Amino acid sequence: MKNVFKIFGLALLASTLIFTACKKDEEEETNTNNEQQQEQTTPSLRLVFDGTTTTTNFGYMKSIYLTKADTALFSTTAATSWEGSTITFPYFDVLLRYESGEQGGWSVRRVEYGNVASKFEALTNEYETATGNWWFFGLKDNGQGSSIGSLDPTNVVIDHFTLLCVMYDQYAYDIEDNENPDKKELDVYAQNIKYRQAQTK
Repeated sequence: MKNVFKIFGLALLASTLIFTACKKDEEEETNTNNEQQQEQTTPSLRLVFDGTTTTTNFGYMKSIYLTKADTALFSTTAATSWEGSTITFPYFDVLLRYESGEQGGWSVRRVEYGNVASKFEALTNEYETATGNWWFFGLKDNGQGSSIGSLDPTNVVIDHFTLLCVMYDQYAYDIEDNENPDKKELDVYAQNIKYRQAQTK
């Protein structure tokens, strides 16, 4: 069964922004720098499943965070499009955890990938929430090549994460009762993912 996480609430660190005046003849250079900075901070997501890039055009992307004490959870859900109950595949969902302290750091709590509508629908009905038909088994090569970058606490942006994952066929395991389901590789390349705080009741 999928992990259930409690709702967290914590204030992130704030930083002071310092603005400096520019001379009129520096405006053109400043505008160029602003354009370059905007390009560098545009969110991007690329998935490579079983050796093939699926898409880099995600019309739907939702990223939220939940925090409590020294733990923070960062969730990103994406699809080519998602209107009402109609999802255009691929579907992708990842949950990252950051824990401060000496034994803390980043960890991967969940990765799901959906690419077959009938299997996605069966599992979604089973779990009563959107559920990919491929689930996270672990990182390839003991995590070699995978990395999670730095967090900007003011804007709540993770500058990048690269996850080289081994995924297993959750549909075969859960619906077909196959105890030895197929495994395939999913490489995740994300940059400048901005998160907003989850709404709590």
